[in-house]
Amino acid sequence: MDSERSLGYLDAYEDGVFLSPCFIETICYEKALSPATNYICGRRGTGKSAIVLRLMSDKRFKYHDEVKGHEFYQQLLIELKSQNAAEINKRFFFQRVWKHLILVAAMNAIVKDMKDTDFAGQLSPIYEYLKANRYFNKRPLTLWQKIIASTSSFIRKYRGKSDLSNMVLTYLTELLESNQFIDAEAALKAHLSKESKCLVVVDTIMDQFERDEVFVACVEGLLMAVLELTCKKYSEFLQIKCCIPGELYNHIHLYEQSKIRDHVVELTWKPKDLIRLLSKRYYYYLLLSKQITQLEFDGISWKSYNCVKEKVWDKYIPKNITNGRNIDEPTHVYIMRHSQHTPRELISIFNNIMSENEINERKGFSRSIITGIHETIGNTVRELIISNQFLIPNLEQIMDVSFSGKTKIMSAGEIRKALGHSKSFWKVDAGDPFTEDILVKHLISIGFLGVVVGEDIENKHVIKCKFSYMAPDALSMGRDTQYAIHPIFYDRFNILPVAGKVVYPIRQYADRWDEVF
Repeated sequence: MDSERSLGYLDAYEDGVFLSPCFIETICYEKALSPATNYICGRRGTGKSAIVLRLMSDKRFKYHDEVKGHEFYQQLLIELKSQNAAEINKRFFFQRVWKHLILVAAMNAIVKDMKDTDFAGQLSPIYEYLKANRYFNKRPLTLWQKIIASTSSFIRKYRGKSDLSNMVLTYLTELLESNQFIDAEAALKAHLSKESKCLVVVDTIMDQFERDEVFVACVEGLLMAVLELTCKKYSEFLQIKCCIPGELYNHIHLYEQSKIRDHVVELTWKPKDLIRLLSKRYYYYLLLSKQITQLEFDGISWKSYNCVKEKVWDKYIPKNITNGRNIDEPTHVYIMRHSQHTPRELISIFNNIMSENEINERKGFSRSIITGIHETIGNTVRELIISNQFLIPNLEQIMDVSFSGKTKIMSAGEIRKALGHSKSFWKVDAGDPFTEDILVKHLISIGFLGVVVGEDIENKHVIKCKFSYMAPDALSMGRDTQYAIHPIFYDRFNILPVAGKVVYPIRQYADRWDEVF
């Protein structure tokens, strides 16, 4: 196996060797399985796609289908812009289309493995509808292409009409909700209520997010379509799980937001669960390379952090490491504080550690850990910046001008003064001006800035800090607030140390730095 991918690929869809045998069930995953959960919300790399793939193989559902949002979104965006469709209520447009798409996906899930001769009686309306509209055994992209083409043609025909928005929605209703569709939907309900449950999952709409009204409308339309189907008690027989980018979710404002929130699970990872994940993947790598037996792999209680740490982690990973400030600290803590606790970045870190150790074996595993981490950090920071450019245009330039060469601990006044130097990069949208306080709020939300809690009583070198990915409800801003820059940004922005002090992220209600575990 390629040493650069020793613990697997970073993309869940390419990670077939490791994903299933090394899957770690967490509290968040159990919540995602709940019938009450329809929205799986998480930052980039937290495992949304891995959960989607896991759900698709769940035996509790007889029928499955998956909708990959990014397959059709770009095409629809281009069409709407090319038709200059500013007058259209895009959120309602997307809500109608998403609802239809999800129900057609459910129909296809039932019939995709059947033959023409299997459709007598109850399933006949489903078969007839899918056949008549050429959706039978087709991917959802086919449906979208038809909707896009038909709607675009309608917009071109009636462009300039004062009531174009209402005309388009009426046309869309006629297109999507014909009598034939109503009959097919009734057959879907009747079949599933007697037969078995169906699961439809919608993966993340796009890999990169845009500060664009059409994109936001597409996400809002998806949220509302799922809520509409849930409120109509489809959940009795049809489970819908859609993935929402965490970077975007907190910046969507709908009047139904409180209802949606009741059905959301936000993916967060405890360090203990990440240790279990890394250990299981490493042990599986040893199994694949025939360094251990299947009996040894199966003999580990993978649900027990204490068992995994004792029998796998502590056996192969050095207990302590000397950091850049010449301070000894537990290796697992050192690794975790140089990440923002997502599986993707931790797998990447370990792939680099193992590759580095293979190349420079004589330098020792501890040196490989330090080098592997710092090689990974650059990519992690780039991903974070790219993922959040839609919130703050020119984000990287703002951070560069404001913080390069600054110390890792700064007062509220120092932060505001630093941000003031980057005002030439503040791209102001109409009605959405930036201020220092707004920028601080955004920098907290992406995990660049955290709030200093204080020194650890027993370990004076430890500066306890709370960051948004570990303490989303505990961060307050004020003129007396002390802020800390997260360790993963030190290399990129040349952040200066504070003599003998190390920043440690802690949990929301923790008192000691080591309670992070």
